[in-house]
Amino acid sequence: MSEKRFDWYPILELEELDHFALTVTRDVTGAYASSRGASPSKREASINRVAKHLLSALYGGYTIPFAPSAVSVPLRSGSYHATKPGKVRHSYTYGKRVYDYLLDLEWVEVVGGAHDGKHTRIFPSGDLKDTFDELGLRWAPQALIAPEYLVLLRDVERRKGKVVRRNGSSVKRDLPVPATPDVTQMQQNLHEINSFLSKQLISLNLSDSNLKNLVVAMNGGPTTAPSPTGEQLHLQDVQLTRIFSRGRMDLGGRFYRGWWQQIPGRHRPHITINEKLTVEVDYSAIALRIIYSQIGKPYPAHDDPYELGFPSWEGKRDERRPAVKRVFNALINDIDGVYRFTAKDEEELGVSEGEFRGMLESRHPEIASHLGTDIGLRAQCIDSQIAEAVMLDLIRLNIPVLPIHDSFIVTVANAYILVDSMLQHFERLVGSEGGVESDITKLDEHFDMDSETVEELADTEDQLVSGSDIELEELLKGPQSIMERFEQGWLKLR
Repeated sequence: MSEKRFDWYPILELEELDHFALTVTRDVTGAYASSRGASPSKREASINRVAKHLLSALYGGYTIPFAPSAVSVPLRSGSYHATKPGKVRHSYTYGKRVYDYLLDLEWVEVVGGAHDGKHTRIFPSGDLKDTFDELGLRWAPQALIAPEYLVLLRDVERRKGKVVRRNGSSVKRDLPVPATPDVTQMQQNLHEINSFLSKQLISLNLSDSNLKNLVVAMNGGPTTAPSPTGEQLHLQDVQLTRIFSRGRMDLGGRFYRGWWQQIPGRHRPHITINEKLTVEVDYSAIALRIIYSQIGKPYPAHDDPYELGFPSWEGKRDERRPAVKRVFNALINDIDGVYRFTAKDEEELGVSEGEFRGMLESRHPEIASHLGTDIGLRAQCIDSQIAEAVMLDLIRLNIPVLPIHDSFIVTVANAYILVDSMLQHFERLVGSEGGVESDITKLDEHFDMDSETVEELADTEDQLVSGSDIELEELLKGPQSIMERFEQGWLKLR
């Protein structure tokens, strides 16, 4: 199911939500007859926090543009625990009472029953729904995630020595994170990054019609863009989490859960930061270059490692290159040996899996023997260290930067500062020279066009990279688009 668990949403600071939360807190707290347990003040604070979290989640799910979503609420006590990884970190007793009270007031309704036997899906109704309709999607300040919850450690489930897979993916489980000075520093660094990002306006330069087209593309509907993500557009998700893999703190470690990471790359050029147009700059084949450096053979900075010998290869603009990159990286990270060519892979590449592996081994004999080991996840750990250093560099210069694993999004004016930081930290942490490349900026009228078409349509370079501030008075004029209403909350606090 696509519904998010309620505690995976941020707690928003909106006057309208506070009004409902205060009503819930007052009445639920007042219903306690026993004086046992927490002090009245602590009980009231805990009830208020779970009420605000659940109401924020209902608002966040309901106001997803063109795709309102129910919210998942666990109703078993075993799903709640203050410290266990993967559990809801609220009191089950308080959470259940808040949930029951919302049902009694008819502020929520159950939709579709329990979707997995453990969680119930709820949707706003009554006065709550009416308020959300009037409010619409708005940017809002949000409570910061506590540092101790920002770094996660996971492993895969195994049965009789084999990885458990479900719906084509490995089943993962959360593990306790070791309490070390290094982990504490990671948590503090990410808390600093999130504190900065949560104050920025990260939006989309799209009309309502093209915003709807994006949502359709993300949900797997008709689109000319390849590989729909099946994700939802949660524009409030701006705080990052760092996730390590395979039960080890030297594998993985990339940054996740920023909403901009979920939209197809074809549409990321429409992202704006604080009303400014942006550009995405990515490392050229970062995983391969890190792996080559790990085996003591730095890869030439200007060579294209994805050129495997396909006939009539057109370099970085070859239409097969994205598929080559996708399959190549899948094989590098296939630690369990479960990756298999799909029909789509064969169609896009025009070769079988065996033929592709043969081309790869011929072009990269030095690393062919490392396929299926943990070398890919170790490379991810290094690129995550680079990403952390780059983000800290820029935010300490008061420059917002959005990570997408091996690339970053910044406003156009700050692209050169980003590139300098990317190259500096790559060389420092990898020990060899890196390469970068950038995408273009798109306006609303360029929606779903490829980069080459946009470049051909542009009369001058300035048309692609220049934008202007929108004054508050202009934004407040009607009629407003969905994204203009979203931005209004940030502009009022500016």
